[in-house]
Amino acid sequence: MGGKTYVADIDRSRYDFRFDEDESSFLGSGLTEEIVREISQEKDDPEWMRDLRLHSLDIYNKIGRGNKNE
Repeated sequence: MGGKTYVADIDRSRYDFRFDEDESSFLGSGLTEEIVREISQEKDDPEWMRDLRLHSLDIYNKIGRGNKNE
């Protein structure tokens, strides 16, 4: 087998990349019905999936974790 590899020997340049992000795709912070609908539309979800997501959001909000402003 080969010798030891040291951290200093690793070529880190292959990991130095980034993706340019389109700021129009940012939805803001928090999770609202509008955001869930946008996500569902973006993912081309069927109606039943969108409804399930909205129902799940409603449950989340009712248990108090989603309403930090109240």
